Amino acid sequence: MEALPENLQEETKRVSVYKKAVFLPPGMYRLNIVAKDLVGSNVTNFEEALNVPRYDEETLASSTMILADLLEKVPTRSIGTGPFVIGASKVRPRLSGAFGRGEKLGVYAQFYNFAPDETTQKPNGSIQYEVTRDGSNLKVLDFTEDVSTIEGASANQVTV
Repeated sequence: MEALPENLQEETKRVSVYKKAVFLPPGMYRLNIVAKDLVGSNVTNFEEALNVPRYDEETLASSTMILADLLEKVPTRSIGTGPFVIGASKVRPRLSGAFGRGEKLGVYAQFYNFAPDETTQKPNGSIQYEVTRDGSNLKVLDFTEDVSTIEGASANQVTV
């Protein structure tokens, strides 16, 4: 898409987001991304260390939390396929992590290895959400949820 000179300032503020799932066994990795401008022949390099954690099957653990500006269920035929689809959810991350008044904030995380209730075999525990205003301790949201009431929750994995 071409930008007119008078729109160039606005176009440079746009952010492109790309997702590619790569499943790696636990361990340390180095990610290198190289981008080349074919018109200007400029090249840039980005390098980041990746630590893929090993989860102990007997210890409560969590995935990385994703702050999303789009969080929705996908049709059954689309589960696990397509950009930003994790399981049965489409999760588009907000890279800046900043949300303004009136914008929807989606929180996506997975929790593993809750101890099951002896009689129902459902996970037994709770998750507390706390959102504070940036730069202060003023609570905007303080909410606790019983994990046994979350749809699709099992002792092995709870997705919120």
